[in-house]
Amino acid sequence: MLTTRQASLEQLSDLAAATLTEDPNSLQNYDTTQRLKQLKTDYAAACEDTRKRIVYLTANLEKAKSFREVLESLAAWLLAAERRFDALPVTATHVAKGPNEMYRYQLDELQQVNEEILSHEPAIRQLRECGNGLMQTCKVTEVDRIRKRLVDTENRFAGLHTKCTDRLRCMLSCQPEVDHVLESVYNLSFPLQDAESLAAQLGHAPDHQQWGDSINSLRGSVEQELRPRVKSLRSGLEKIECLLPRAAFLGLPAGP
Repeated sequence: MLTTRQASLEQLSDLAAATLTEDPNSLQNYDTTQRLKQLKTDYAAACEDTRKRIVYLTANLEKAKSFREVLESLAAWLLAAERRFDALPVTATHVAKGPNEMYRYQLDELQQVNEEILSHEPAIRQLRECGNGLMQTCKVTEVDRIRKRLVDTENRFAGLHTKCTDRLRCMLSCQPEVDHVLESVYNLSFPLQDAESLAAQLGHAPDHQQWGDSINSLRGSVEQELRPRVKSLRSGLEKIECLLPRAAFLGLPAGP
């Protein structure tokens, strides 16, 4: 459009110049010259105004493009991260072989999700800057729509950050108790096997004396080995239940 206007200006200038007479002092020449100057001034102003509008519109289009790109990128990542977070308890049961692996898997996944959340904070700030800049230049009818999309995305991001941080903090806070429980289960397995072996031998005792000795050995194993370890295990589980009312990763009963 500017090129066309410039070409038209040149043609009009040539036409005006062609109408000049040989007498430089004639009124016709003066009037034509003044009109030519005014014409050039008007077209120069029109061209400059058009350039400014093009620059303004281009800047707004870039703002809208940046806002849309950042918004779509964040929306896709948020959806994947939310699904990943919500599926953690179920996923852990499929990939882990026992409570220990289930706990470690969820803890590792939560830490990874939390790191991803932190890494996307600059994108949230960029989205806010793009949105605020766009709302200052767009139509009034578009402001509410842009603000809603901006607020919705920020709220989703903040909600995911809060949920992930809270669960991660909760799991880390009970990590000593989890380690204690897992160690207690491991240590309990050996005396439990010994007690089961003694119980199996009771039916094969050749006389009452050996049967009585086996009973005493079994009672001693229960009192000295099994009962303290079971008590320690129960204590650890109760602590975990207090810290994690819904400790599904260990298959514990749901708390209040």
